[in-house]
Amino acid sequence: MIIFKDEDLNENWNLMELNDLLESQKAGCWGKESDEIDGTPVLRSTNYTKNFKLKLDDVAFREISKKDIENKKLEYMDILLEKSGGGPSQPVGRVILFDLIENRDYVCGNFIQLLRADKKVVYPKYLYYWLVLIHRKGFTNLLQNQTTGIRNLRLKDYLKLQVPLPPLKTQQKIVEILEKAEKLKEWRAEADVLIDEYLKSVFLEMFGDPVKNPKGWEILSLSDLGNWKSGGTPSRKDKTFFMGDVPWYTSGELNSMYISNSIERITEKAIENSNAKLIKPNSLLLGMYDTAALKSSITTVPSSCNQAIAYSELEYENSNIIYVYFAIQIGRKFFRKRQRGIRQKNLNLSMIKDTKIPSPPLDLQNHFAEIVQKVEQLKHHQNQSKQEMDNLFNVLMQKAFKGELTC
Repeated sequence: MIIFKDEDLNENWNLMELNDLLESQKAGCWGKESDEIDGTPVLRSTNYTKNFKLKLDDVAFREISKKDIENKKLEYMDILLEKSGGGPSQPVGRVILFDLIENRDYVCGNFIQLLRADKKVVYPKYLYYWLVLIHRKGFTNLLQNQTTGIRNLRLKDYLKLQVPLPPLKTQQKIVEILEKAEKLKEWRAEADVLIDEYLKSVFLEMFGDPVKNPKGWEILSLSDLGNWKSGGTPSRKDKTFFMGDVPWYTSGELNSMYISNSIERITEKAIENSNAKLIKPNSLLLGMYDTAALKSSITTVPSSCNQAIAYSELEYENSNIIYVYFAIQIGRKFFRKRQRGIRQKNLNLSMIKDTKIPSPPLDLQNHFAEIVQKVEQLKHHQNQSKQEMDNLFNVLMQKAFKGELTC
């Protein structure tokens, strides 16, 4: 696939196939179940951040043969290509850079392809940034096949991508420019984390730990605060059910305090003909299953959800929804200890209703909610700025790979 033509490039640049820029490329492996002590760390798509970076908070540990470790262990600056997975809003083909320097051997899972750059020809981080741009611009959408529930990258076609290649010194200059721009984005993300930590500190100062309840507030169950129900899934046999305007949430989408958009939307007819319900704005959603248990969001528009989510329009004479949201999120690790199951540990609706939190005076809860709302306004302005920064970074990458930054 040719994205840039020869005439788009500087005269001392070339177009080369991705495959010709690699020293090697290998499939990952999975092995057998093991533990952290005896197992080998295996990187999967869950170790990719939204910003194409490596994260290590959910690493799998597997029993990998010595032969596979020797043949497939990761080296510094290897590129890890997601060749299977993805979803409706996340095309397959994401890449991350393995930039760890550790004594322990790592491998990648069997949904990942290891790409090792030929350093005599291409600077690994230059190639990484190019592949990030390819994904962000949507070109990997054209190189994927979709089977039931999973997307697969057409690897042979991907490896034929035409990469604009300047001399190594120019590649390094481009990387330095992009690294500086990316650092600005990282600082903005750190500011968001600090804001979240600030609100948590304010909560603990005003109310104390919601699990230990050091201030001796009255304890109430969530069932005392509102009428809790669970959602449902319309039949997928009728495709028109999923061609509507009503947001329909899954627990994996409960990633922020407020929620309005969803991956899938359903019709009112779908709600009338299934266990799905119409949820009012300003209702609290709580995940119940597996790792999404007690992930939470507050609705801002009329919406619906699947059966893995419990929801309630809380009664405001007893509580403030923002206070309840924070009490559950801060105590989430403790509250999740009630999860039950063999293959998958879940909560059920009864467990949600029986979850107990302190109930401080309502005026104090309302005061905390006012602080949160002011901070949320600040975050909204920051998010707008962050989106502008992301757009500018994409433009900067395009210019960089056309040779317009190093002339």
